[in-house]
Amino acid sequence: MKVRHLILALGLAVTTMIAFTLVAQTKFQRYVDTPKEGQLNFPFEIVDEVVATSDAYPVSEARIFLDPRYYTKDNLESLFIWYSSQHDRKGELIKVLVYTNKSNLVADKEVEKWQVNKLLKSFGLETSSSGKPDALPHTEKNDALSQRSGPMYDAYFRRRIEGTGESEKTNELYTYCPDLNNPTVTETIVMKGRDPFPGM
Repeated sequence: MKVRHLILALGLAVTTMIAFTLVAQTKFQRYVDTPKEGQLNFPFEIVDEVVATSDAYPVSEARIFLDPRYYTKDNLESLFIWYSSQHDRKGELIKVLVYTNKSNLVADKEVEKWQVNKLLKSFGLETSSSGKPDALPHTEKNDALSQRSGPMYDAYFRRRIEGTGESEKTNELYTYCPDLNNPTVTETIVMKGRDPFPGM
């Protein structure tokens, strides 16, 4: 079991390193009012976006801020359909996190960076922040993490590819919190294909 966990952890570290090594385009603070490519009638902000342009490993990831006033199931689906249409390379994987609170977004980014650095350090790999302590710094934003029940994001869209060649199938689904005041209760909606891991 320990060997299996080690292999899984190593795989995660390698995947993360590949994704960021192949990155050719990183965008920050891209405010989208009314996208020309879609019929969205509400504003949102792509706070950061990472696109790996390699055809061998096409991946797009984004963190999006959506004002709570526009946070509805219909708007989320419209947003995910629009984003998916902008990233339609063959076999492209997508991960989009939507936040209605910018402090939660920033805190989530800090924790993710800390977790990756800690994992790489456990394998003896040097990182730019190798001098930082192993414990997550106690900041006001990070302290908020321990006070929130559930993820820091409010909705999570993903596109996953099953199979290869003629048997390749695309799955697009999202998990969201219907009630922002109760982040522990979520619902998963399949937009295309199926949910390969139902109940997870």
